[in-house]
Amino acid sequence: MGYDPKKDKTLKKIKSKGKSLFFAEVKAYNGGEAKVQLRRQYESKDGELKDCSTGRLTMEDLKWLKKKLPKIIKAMEENTSKDSEK
Repeated sequence: MGYDPKKDKTLKKIKSKGKSLFFAEVKAYNGGEAKVQLRRQYESKDGELKDCSTGRLTMEDLKWLKKKLPKIIKAMEENTSKDSEK
């Protein structure tokens, strides 16, 4: 059985501000464990936002991520079942 995008749920999405479009998303697949996905977007020549590889992080990205970690951790804790903590 392959990946089904209908089963992939975004629980929390946190977006950076500024010219670097960097995201941290708390996601769960098919009711499973909450996990963090880091991703980046760029604006194409026609003005459309497109996903690209997260790749290497800049100092600006790291500082943003450090600042947002408490919010990301809180979202993960809110979406973690007691059974998975055992």
